[in-house]
Amino acid sequence: MSGQDSFWRIGPRGFSVVALILVAAVLNYVDRQALALLKPTLDQRFGFGDAGYASIVNAFLITYTLSFLVSGRVIDRIGPRAGIAWCLGFWSLANAGMAFATSIDHILISRALLGLGEAGLWVAVPRLAAERYLPRTRGIVLGLATMGATIGATIAPPLVVALAGDTGEHWTWAFLATGLMGLAVVPLWWLVCPPSPSATEATKTPALGTLAVLRLIVLRREVWLLILTRLITDPVWYFYQSWFPTFLHQKHGWSQADIKHAWFVYLPADLGCLLGGFLAAWRIGKGIEPHRGRLQIMLFCCLLTPLSAVVALSGSQALVLAASMFVIGAHLAWLANVSALTAELLPPAQTATVFGIVAAASATGGILMNSWIGAHATGDGMVSFLIIAACVHPLAWILCAVLGRRWSTSSP
Repeated sequence: MSGQDSFWRIGPRGFSVVALILVAAVLNYVDRQALALLKPTLDQRFGFGDAGYASIVNAFLITYTLSFLVSGRVIDRIGPRAGIAWCLGFWSLANAGMAFATSIDHILISRALLGLGEAGLWVAVPRLAAERYLPRTRGIVLGLATMGATIGATIAPPLVVALAGDTGEHWTWAFLATGLMGLAVVPLWWLVCPPSPSATEATKTPALGTLAVLRLIVLRREVWLLILTRLITDPVWYFYQSWFPTFLHQKHGWSQADIKHAWFVYLPADLGCLLGGFLAAWRIGKGIEPHRGRLQIMLFCCLLTPLSAVVALSGSQALVLAASMFVIGAHLAWLANVSALTAELLPPAQTATVFGIVAAASATGGILMNSWIGAHATGDGMVSFLIIAACVHPLAWILCAVLGRRWSTSSP
């Protein structure tokens, strides 16, 4: 088998693995968003308020960040197959544990464990894409995986509210049921995803040692650009995951039952993931260098993300929801291409380590955003953040286009 043929294409074998990754990503985001969707009910029961809620979300984000830093090294050593199985089982148990919470401390512990497990999926997927798929299809693979997250964000409002009831009286069942769904997927993943083949290009490059990782971060401008890009732009998506239901509740009077209708706001995220990957693949197929093709798609996204200012300032619910849909779709198309740039930057055996570092910067941005909003309990923090969010994608694109003009990749 030639080196090029050893990489999976988007055929029956490769697609079956991507399909299960998509399912895992759906559950990843359903589990993550359940707390935000049930905040009105849980706040009434436990009385944590916006500041307490921010602390709970930060408990998730802090362990999420730390997990990115550690799980990249682990997955580079044990491989994405075992890594995804362990992470999926761990976070599913943590999510199910929320059903037994009797205090704010129990919620903090459960969400911290959830963050510890969930991060590994997003480190393992780029490693799998770099190890098993051809360069021009990696953006599609990562776009489909990210689409699983957006499908999870889309179906979470009706699913979680349906399980909990319109008034939230069955909230424990919502956490228990979704946790059990994840545990059921673990053995299926183990059966469907075969072990890595022996000695392909993807496995000849050794994983990075600690000093090599530090040297890579210090010396490679592209790694710094990716870290900065995720740090300043990903808080936009974290806001829509953790705070947008609260924004609708506080600023536009939505009830716990109304929140189940928020699903359609996340629907464009699915389209954004697909278009972001497929349009970049189309440009690359035309002979454009991969990084240039991705930057072209990212530039188009920058035309839509400034609509965050409309979300912040408009008093019209229809306009707020419409602008949110454009922002979410554009950001996810952007994210699919930033993830592909990360996957293409280094040899596959080193991808998870570096992606973990870059993703840790993403979660750090989420912590900063969350802390800012939590410190402004009146809701002004949400408005000011959305205004700032209108500027971050254009700024990040300029930095990548100007400072990253000599992007070099290790794609075969």
